[in-house]
Amino acid sequence: MAIMNKMRDSMHIVLYALVGAFVLLIVFEWGMDFTGLNRRKTDAGVVNGKPISLTEYDATYRRYLDGFRQRSNNVEISEQMDARMRDQAWDFLVSQILLDDKYEELGLFVTDEEIVSEVMSDDPPAIIAQQFRDPKTGKINTEALQAAIASPENKEAWIQVEDIIRQELLFKKLQNLVMSGVFVTDDEARRLFDEQNTKVSGRYILFELAHAKADSLYEITEADIRNYFNEHKEDYKQDPVREANFVMFSTAATTEDTLEIIHDLEALKPKFQTAKNDTEFVELQSDRFADFVKTYRPGKLDAKISRLFFDNPSLKVGDVVGPFQEFSEYKIVKILAIDSDEDRQAHASHILLKPEGARRADTLAVMAEAKQLMRELTSDEKFAEVAREKSDDPGSAQKGGDLGWFGKGRMVKEFEDAVFHAKPGQIVGPIQSQFGIHIIKVHGFEDRAIRGAELVRKIKAGPATLERVNRQADEFQYFATEEGFEKTAKQDSVEIQKTGEFTKNGFIPSIGFNRSVSNFAFHEEVGAVSPVISTQDAFVIMQLTGKNDDGYRKLDEDLKNTIREKVLREKKMADLREKAKDVMAKADGNLQKAIEIDSLLTIHKTNQVMLTNAFVPGLGRDKNFVAALSALDEGKVSNPIETKRGVAIAELTKKIKGFDSDFEVRKNALKDQILQEKKKEVMNNWLKDLKESAKIEDLRTM
Repeated sequence: MAIMNKMRDSMHIVLYALVGAFVLLIVFEWGMDFTGLNRRKTDAGVVNGKPISLTEYDATYRRYLDGFRQRSNNVEISEQMDARMRDQAWDFLVSQILLDDKYEELGLFVTDEEIVSEVMSDDPPAIIAQQFRDPKTGKINTEALQAAIASPENKEAWIQVEDIIRQELLFKKLQNLVMSGVFVTDDEARRLFDEQNTKVSGRYILFELAHAKADSLYEITEADIRNYFNEHKEDYKQDPVREANFVMFSTAATTEDTLEIIHDLEALKPKFQTAKNDTEFVELQSDRFADFVKTYRPGKLDAKISRLFFDNPSLKVGDVVGPFQEFSEYKIVKILAIDSDEDRQAHASHILLKPEGARRADTLAVMAEAKQLMRELTSDEKFAEVAREKSDDPGSAQKGGDLGWFGKGRMVKEFEDAVFHAKPGQIVGPIQSQFGIHIIKVHGFEDRAIRGAELVRKIKAGPATLERVNRQADEFQYFATEEGFEKTAKQDSVEIQKTGEFTKNGFIPSIGFNRSVSNFAFHEEVGAVSPVISTQDAFVIMQLTGKNDDGYRKLDEDLKNTIREKVLREKKMADLREKAKDVMAKADGNLQKAIEIDSLLTIHKTNQVMLTNAFVPGLGRDKNFVAALSALDEGKVSNPIETKRGVAIAELTKKIKGFDSDFEVRKNALKDQILQEKKKEVMNNWLKDLKESAKIEDLRTM
C-alpha cells in the first residue's frame, strides 16, 4: 500500500521526530533504531560493560545524516554539523543502553495488548497520527489504519512501528515513576500570577559605583582571588580542554591551479552543450550538484557576469556561457530558457549634486548648475568624466556614475519614475530627491530572465599543489618529532600559532572544527607532535602544550585578571552598602533628607514596572531591583539593593495587584505550566545523574 511505503521510507525521520519530543524533557539528543543491530568485535565504546559496535554506531550516525539531508535540502554539511551528528548518534546509543538497563531494573515492560490499545485509541502515537489522521475532520481514519495493519505486505514495517510504540510507552512509564512525587500548590501558582500581574511604581536613590573610592585604594591579594575562585568554582565549570601550538602549510589554489580549472571548464563546454541529459552531466562533472538550475536577472548579478548574459544579442537556448568567476567558484552555464520577465530591470548612471544649504535659493542654484552640465554631456565618456569629477555620490562616482542594473522598488520614487519613463540612451533631469539633484543617463532596459544549468568548479588546489605542500608538511612533521617542534619551526621560518583552550570538537581559530584535531589532542599526552592533519585550507602539524580534565577552568593569569575585577567590584559594593545604610540612618529613612545629606544623590522615578518587564529608567533591565521593590508595602523603604550601576535604596509609592477572580480563572493553567517546568527539571536531573553514575568508555576514533 502506498501509505505504508511512505511510512517505511520516512521511518527513521518519524523516529527522530518522536525522540525529538523526548529531548524537550531530557539532556540527551536521541535518534533511533530500537530493533537492534548486529555487533562486531571492534567497538565504538562500552557502557556499563555493554559494547557499542562501530557498525551500530556508524549505522545510527548515517540515519542522522540521511534525516538531516532530507529535512535540509541543499545545505552543505560542515565539520561542526557532522561532529554534532556523530555526538548525537553516540549519545543516543549510550542513552538506549542506560534506559534499557533501567527498564529491566524497574521491571517495566509493555504488552502487545497495550500497543494495540494505543494504536486504536483516539489519540494514537505520532507515527500513526501523522499518517492516518484525516486533516479535514482531525480524526483517525480507522478504515485505512485497519487495512494497513491487515495487509501482509506491511508485516515488516509494522514490526518496526510496534517497536517504536513500545519504546515510547516504556519511556512514558519511566517518566511516570520518576515524576510521581512532583506536584504544584495553589501558593506556587499565586506567586507566578503575582509576578505576571503585579505593577509597581516607586522612586530610588543610587550610590553609584563611579562615586566609590579609587581603585588604587583597594588591595586585592592572591588570597582574595583564590578565595573568590573557590567560592564561585561552579561558575568556572567547563568540559575537558586542550591547548596546542600549530603550524600551517596553506593549500590555497595557485595561479596555475586556477588556470587549470578554467582550461578544464573550457574543454567541457562543447560536451555540456551537446549533453542529452543535463542532470547526469552536472552530477558527474560539477563540484556542486544541488539546486543547479538557476534563473539570472541583470539586477541580481555582478556587472561583469551580467554582461556575459545580457549584452550578447545572439545568445540562444543551448549555448554555454563562461567560464566566469563568482566568489570562490568558476562556472559555466548552459542556457535552458530565455523568458519574458515581469520584473523589468534598468541600467543607469547618475551625477548627484547636493545643495550646500537648506534654503530654496541653494536648491535653485544647484538646479541651474545641473542644467548647465546637461548641455555639456555630449557622450557616455563625457558623462562618466563629469560624474567622477563632480558627483557627490562617492559610491558611484568612482565608477563614472554607474549604478548597475536595478528593478522597481530599489530607488527612491522620483529617481525610479524618471528612469522607467525614459528611453534607452536618454539623459533625464535635473530630478530632485531627498538626496539632492540628479542628472540621469539611462543605458537600457532588460525584460528577459534567463534560466540555465550551472556547472561549478570550486577554486581549490590541484593534485600537484597538494602533493608539493603535503611533502613540505611531512618533512616538517618528521623533523619536529625528531629534533623539536620550536627548533624546526625556527629553522624553516614557519610561524607558530596558538590554539588557546578548546573543547573536544570545539572551534579553533584559523582551523575551525576538525575531528582529526580532536582525536589527536584528546588521545595524546602533552608534548606529543601530531601527524599531518588536513583542514579546509591547509595542512596542519600540532604540538600538544596543555590539557585540563578536572572540569574547571585553570586559574591562569587571564582568569586572575577577570576575578580581580570582580573582587574589586565586590569590595566597592560592600563600601557602598555601608555608606547607604549610614546615610539612610542619618536621614531617618527619608529619601528627600538623604539627598540633602549627600549632594551626589538624586531621586529617580521608576515609572510603572513589572517583573515581566523590568526596565527601570537609570538602571536598565533589572529584575532583582523590581523584585525588591515589589516586595515592599506602599510607603516603605527598602534595604540596600545591588544593581549593575551601584547600590540603590528604593521606596514603593504604588502597587497594583492582579484580581483574585482573574487568578481563579487562570489558576489551573498556571499550575500546569509550573508542573511541566518541574517535570522537565526533574527528568533532566534524573537522566543526567543516570549518565554520570554510569561507566562510559568512548573509544571512537574521529
